[in-house]
Amino acid sequence: MNFTNAIKSYVRRWLDFKTRSSRSEYWWPVLLVAIFEFFSRFAIESSIGLYIFIPILIVSILMTIASTAVSVRRLHDLDMSGWWILIAFTIIGILLLVYWYCLSGTPGDNKYGRDPLEKNVE
Repeated sequence: MNFTNAIKSYVRRWLDFKTRSSRSEYWWPVLLVAIFEFFSRFAIESSIGLYIFIPILIVSILMTIASTAVSVRRLHDLDMSGWWILIAFTIIGILLLVYWYCLSGTPGDNKYGRDPLEKNVE
């Protein structure tokens, strides 16, 4: 999945906590969020920060929800419960999640749905 399709999926499926997402569908939005955070911090610290603080706050809240959803879907692609995301509250848990997010998903269908890498899946 290319950058454009991954971001479209990220935005379109921002409340989908039930299906699966491939590695590229996860990592491209991670890059987008990092770039957004960099520029939003820069903008808030500049003199125009007061005028754009509320819009940035709203977009950040929406991105947090969408990022949580894509993280849960990535765990589902590994045939794991989305509740595993809660280990992110520990340092070792963050490292474990990054490792899992780098792994290839389970081939074929699993209990969370169809393989996101199949040709006929959007």
